[in-house]
Amino acid sequence: MKKPLYLLLGLLAIFVIVYFLLIQKEKKTFRQEKVENFLQLDSAAVNRFEFNLFDTKLAFEKTGQQWYMRRPDSCRADNRAVEQMLSMASRLEVGEIISSNPEKQFVFQVDTVMGNRLDFFDGENLLASMVIGKMQEDRLHAYLRKTDSDDVYLAKGLFSAIANRRLDLWKDRSLFVLDPKQASEIELSQDQRKFKLTREDTLWLLSAHPYQERSPADGEAVEEYLGTLADMKIDEFLKAFQSAGISFKAPQLELQLTFPDGGQEKVVAVAQEGDDSRYFVKTDQDKNVFVLYEFNFKRIAKTFRDFQPKEEE
Repeated sequence: MKKPLYLLLGLLAIFVIVYFLLIQKEKKTFRQEKVENFLQLDSAAVNRFEFNLFDTKLAFEKTGQQWYMRRPDSCRADNRAVEQMLSMASRLEVGEIISSNPEKQFVFQVDTVMGNRLDFFDGENLLASMVIGKMQEDRLHAYLRKTDSDDVYLAKGLFSAIANRRLDLWKDRSLFVLDPKQASEIELSQDQRKFKLTREDTLWLLSAHPYQERSPADGEAVEEYLGTLADMKIDEFLKAFQSAGISFKAPQLELQLTFPDGGQEKVVAVAQEGDDSRYFVKTDQDKNVFVLYEFNFKRIAKTFRDFQPKEEE
């Protein structure tokens, strides 16, 4: 009785060994080592990229050192958000191949209908293209594939989350393009009362329109104001159709900054009709209309008295 038992145990051991060898062979067939720089993309060469999801298209283009959104809105893009995405795309790593069956692409939402296609260009030259699919159940990974391949991969979900960010998060919320801290002259006009601040060496001089007399200004107050302008963020974006009927012919505020090279930045603002808590704002550098809430509007709507030297106690 012992001999047949040993024989059965031996056969079982051989079966187990063969089974594990087959499993390992299958894993080698359907799994692969981590792939670095999956897209083989040089982010420095990219000057245009596009997202296509359903019938929605987001298009971005670089002019000089500034990125701009071209579709669906035309406005400055947040350079840091764009550069973060491009940096991650150029370093994108993927792990295992999940599927190579084109009929299963819809399951992972990497098909041409459900997937978010992302194309990178140098001018009209397509540098790389991929489709970003759904998140995995663990919410830490996402499915993706190159558009010219049926292979579906898993990648860390952070890139997917950044690429699929809300539209407003792609836009530059800074009110100014030029750095207000570098301004050599500030001119403010409210309710037909106009005054000017002029930098001379390390001093700021204050004068009321028509600017015939000048006196020393509170330099600390001026520098604090310039810091406020430099950090000012837009509270709300308006679409083109929302701003079509807004008139800036009689603004509540006009602010003009002049820089040492002669460059200027002008801002005009009007209160929303029937609502003094919202102000429509437009700059010369960006023709779009933005919204500042009352708190931020009052931070930039300073008066002549705000820059007069404080009386000594």
